[in-house]
Formats: sequence, structure tokens, C-alpha cells
Amino acid sequence: MNNKQPKDVIVLQHDELAFHPERYPEYAPEYFDNIDVCSLEYDLPSLRENNISFYPCDTTPSAGDTFVRSPFEPNVYVIISALKDYIIQQKCTCLFDIARSLGAKEMKGTFTVEQVNSREWDASAKVKCKLVKCDASVKREEENKLNSKFVIESTSKGKSITIEDWERAKKKAESYNLIADPTVKNMLNALNPLENGGNHDLTQHISFSMSAETNKSLDIAFNLSSAIGLFRLSADFHSSTKYRYETVVKIDFVFPE
Repeated sequence: MNNKQPKDVIVLQHDELAFHPERYPEYAPEYFDNIDVCSLEYDLPSLRENNISFYPCDTTPSAGDTFVRSPFEPNVYVIISALKDYIIQQKCTCLFDIARSLGAKEMKGTFTVEQVNSREWDASAKVKCKLVKCDASVKREEENKLNSKFVIESTSKGKSITIEDWERAKKKAESYNLIADPTVKNMLNALNPLENGGNHDLTQHISFSMSAETNKSLDIAFNLSSAIGLFRLSADFHSSTKYRYETVVKIDFVFPE
């Protein structure tokens, strides 16, 4: 592997498996285009020397662990069991920071799980990712879990914004790769003080995906199922990749007159 530019997904294994896994008949290279098999003994120290860090910070990487590159910080790799919560926290923080810079005085949101599929690997047909729709109870359970775990509510004084405030909001969106998102673009355009002369809607109702980045990364990581007989994978891998959620957060922003 390239220890200066690792791929989007890293799976940790001991040296004898990490070096030249193609020697093993169970290894199918077509499923590893964006996955690095990382040597715990050799590659891991080298990654750290190249300023690659791991989240959570107190994580002690071990054989079988799978890490996914953060979509917001390219030198940060998130353990797969924490990825969903990490992305929700990062995106909500970014959205609230943008809204505050744009003068929002009230923000309140709830999570909705629109669809849940189960990822399955068909070893006989070599299907990369077979999706099976789950029953409604799985959707309700996840929805309740998210709405109890993450409280999306904030109140502040609010303010009239300046062009500097608007530029700060734009830079925040850019730093999180959200500047091209239609929802973020619409909010920035609607509250641009130069274009609208201070006139704007007093409320903004947005629906924002909380699962797009997670699903993209977990779809890649799920390809490790092709080598389940070769690599030791953690129990967290199976529980983290089992379900594919389509989750949105619906937020009401209130702005001062």
C-alpha cells in the first residue's frame, strides 16, 4: 500500500496476510480497488509518521479493524463502528455553524429514516452488494435511536448579517465539501446580503441527507465480504455494514427580521 496516500478504506491485518494477499486463492483483487490491506506491524506506524490519524482518538487499532477515510478531513480515518455517528455529528455541526453565521436565532430538527435495506453477499454469484428491503420495525428502531441520541435544537439572539458573516458561512460549507449541495446553496443564496438587500424569508425549512457519505463508504467496505474466509474481520464490521439506511434530518431555521 501507499502509506502516504492510502485508499478510502483500510483493513488492518498481520504481516503475513497484509503483504501480497494475492497469493491466497480467497483473495479477489477486483473487490479491492479502493481498499488497502494494512500491515499492523509495518504499515500502521508508517501511516502515523505521515500524519494519518485515527478516530476516535483513544482507539487502539488491532487486527481485523476496518477504518474509513473521513469525507471532511482527508488525513483522518474513522473506525467503521463510529462512522455513522461521526458523519451525523460533523454535518449537523457544519449546518448549525452555517446557520449561525447567517444570523439564525432558532434551529430545531428531527431525523427521518426514509428507507432501510440489508446488505447481503451472494458468494456463489459473486454479487458485490445485494440489497434486501427490511421491514418497518428496523426503520422505526433506527429513527427512535437517532432522535434520542442527537438533540438538534439551539436558540440564540440572532443578528443582522454582514457580507463577512456570509463569507464565513460559505467557507464553512466549502471546508466540509457541502458547497455544491443544493440545500446549502439555496440557504446561502437566500441570505446573501449583497444580492437580496437584507430581504429574506424569516424561516428556512430544509431536508438534508445524513447518510450519503456513510453509504458510499460502507458500500466500499462491504467488499471485504469477498475475503471473509481469508481475513479476520471484527464483529463491528458485520454490525456496521449490515444495514444501508437512507436518513435525512429535517431542520427549521428561524431568522430575525
